[in-house]
Amino acid sequence: MIKMKMKHLIAGVLVLLSFSIVFVFVLQPILQGRVISHEVSRGNVDGAKQQIIKQIEKDRINSLKLIKDYMIERHPTGNRYDVYIGPSMSSWGSVTGDRIFTLEESLPYLQIYLDEAPADGYLRRTVEILVSYYESLGDFEHALSVFEKALQRFSTSSFVYHELELKRIELAINLNHIADAELFIEAFEGTVNEVFTDIPLQLARLKAELFVQKGKLAEAVAILSVAIDDYEEWNESFKKELKMENDLQSETSWYPSYETAIMYREQVERLMNDNGQLGTVVGKVIRSDGEPLSNVGIFLREEHVTNQSVSEYERYQTVTKPDGSFSFTGVIPGSYQIHVGFMFDQIDGWSWPVEMDDWLDVKATETFEYEIEITPLISVIEPTNYQIIRNQEITFAWEPFPGATSYTLHGGFELDGSSTGFQVISGIKDSEVTISVEELYSLTTGIMFSGDNWTSVKPESLLGFANIDGLFSWSVKAFNERGQLIGQSNGYRLREETMGPLPFYHLKARELTDADQVFLTGKIEEALEMYKENVEINPHDIHSLRMVARMIGLDRKNEQQALPYWLALAEQSQSSEYAITLAQLYFDQENWSEFEKWYQLAGDVSSYAKSIYARALMKQGKLEESRESFHEIMEEDRSNRFVGLLLAIEIYLEKDYNTAQYLAEKYKERSYEAKDWLAEIRKLEKEVPIEIVTEELGKFFIGEKVEANDLAKYPELAQFLRMLERVN
Repeated sequence: MIKMKMKHLIAGVLVLLSFSIVFVFVLQPILQGRVISHEVSRGNVDGAKQQIIKQIEKDRINSLKLIKDYMIERHPTGNRYDVYIGPSMSSWGSVTGDRIFTLEESLPYLQIYLDEAPADGYLRRTVEILVSYYESLGDFEHALSVFEKALQRFSTSSFVYHELELKRIELAINLNHIADAELFIEAFEGTVNEVFTDIPLQLARLKAELFVQKGKLAEAVAILSVAIDDYEEWNESFKKELKMENDLQSETSWYPSYETAIMYREQVERLMNDNGQLGTVVGKVIRSDGEPLSNVGIFLREEHVTNQSVSEYERYQTVTKPDGSFSFTGVIPGSYQIHVGFMFDQIDGWSWPVEMDDWLDVKATETFEYEIEITPLISVIEPTNYQIIRNQEITFAWEPFPGATSYTLHGGFELDGSSTGFQVISGIKDSEVTISVEELYSLTTGIMFSGDNWTSVKPESLLGFANIDGLFSWSVKAFNERGQLIGQSNGYRLREETMGPLPFYHLKARELTDADQVFLTGKIEEALEMYKENVEINPHDIHSLRMVARMIGLDRKNEQQALPYWLALAEQSQSSEYAITLAQLYFDQENWSEFEKWYQLAGDVSSYAKSIYARALMKQGKLEESRESFHEIMEEDRSNRFVGLLLAIEIYLEKDYNTAQYLAEKYKERSYEAKDWLAEIRKLEKEVPIEIVTEELGKFFIGEKVEANDLAKYPELAQFLRMLERVN
């Protein structure tokens, strides 16, 4: 008979209990995760789903973790989509892991998490997901119940509580429950913790939105101004406490909500100068086969933020409904771009072909309809998969795209973690094109520098296609008969069935020269001298001629010294690149006969090159011809970056502002530093006699310098002329 002491029995029980705890809380979740990961890696998503659901329903201890790991973390909300695509930029999001469950499949389990999970960041995110879903359906009551449950869980002094209160107010405004929004504001105002200094700014913006919807614009501006002033006063005090002396340090105390409040106040002030009415934007996201895409993030972005990443502070954001539709009401008139947030499974093998200068001009009382069509990626044929090209010609081929009447070929390469892209050839009528390597060598491929001096140029970027060690990529875009972009090969290919051939290749149709090798070691000036010596020995050495011309031209002060080399290149080659470069150099010299000669030899040129020609006509006093040329450019270049010069010519020729004002509104400048030409013309009309304006414009056209003192009486005209000088 085995005897066991009590202490040994207790110790054994404790060991067993400890092992059970470790198994339940540590080992079991690890084993579960491995089983699920194995199913996903095999492509058996349904099997993974079954495993997860089974574990959630039978294992109440680990169920919340499973919901968090496989539903909450992998579902998009706000700024958590996998991919963001917009006219001005595309970017990756921050969602981790493959999405296993659809939102609809996750809903009952998200409700469990809402009821049972601890009050932390994941609970907050659960609220965002559920509210976003119900808001897309217009279901105010269900969305409100989510907020009410969550608000009871968080301390009223916590930051998350304040965030949720603001989100609840925003929900009521978005779904036009104005009375509810006012009640929520009234209840929340008395509980705001002064520790959270940006909360009053966000609350003021929401209150201002209510005033705007009621047409009380002055009240909206006033409430924003008070909040902004209070925040700036606090910020100054904060800087003094920390002894922040310079501007760089002071930036650390700005919140995004401060910038948002400033911008919104400016919008409302502009609205006051118009009729005070708001607009509406509606649209759909569908695939080209007619399938609607639901739960896609839609961000209507103001002009001043379109070159920034999408953030959680976007004022106009929503998700598409089951039929792919979306809408924004109460939109302040102005220029906007749509950016779209996708999960990988929504965009894999597809793309949204959108032009960089695609804008929505929202007008008062009008509804702007905007359809987003997602199209299949164009399949590339050759060259692919790191193919080595040694021939003197290279053929690019791809699958024909339905509805395409022309294609544009683009090239690119990566260097030190940065990438550059450039147009190779446009107007291709077939689904393949053959190009000589010499034509590729002549292309400017995007020059990179490591510093400010011209000698800091990165050699690989200047060699371009002539660098035999380079890895090059290519892509193609398809256009319909109206010149609209309808398809592209660049996009997201994530699964084996959508991957296809990789559009990468090496171009090794030449040997590196001694000068090239020295250049690639970073000895820039030594390499330049070697290239020059090569040209002296052999004036027909096209490569050395090209490198000398490019290297001298890197320094703006010396670019005219490159003229003889560009002339030699143009005389020995048919490349339009050299002809347009010479036209630019002769433009700078105001040598109009040579400019005309080389411009005409360039053949079919870009809208930018056409703008040089239009400016040349302007400088020669040929204003009617210049006006006609600028009108042609406006139809081609939707950025409207040259519109200022057209407006100046219209004012001068017409001797009034009517046509110029119409064109300023029709062709709004769309560059990142866009100028409000309409506002400036209205100032001229109000403050400066037309005779004075036309006299000074006449001087500007022929390049006559105007002294600042001469226009001291007319600052509006001086400003207008300065803006014209900066037109690129």
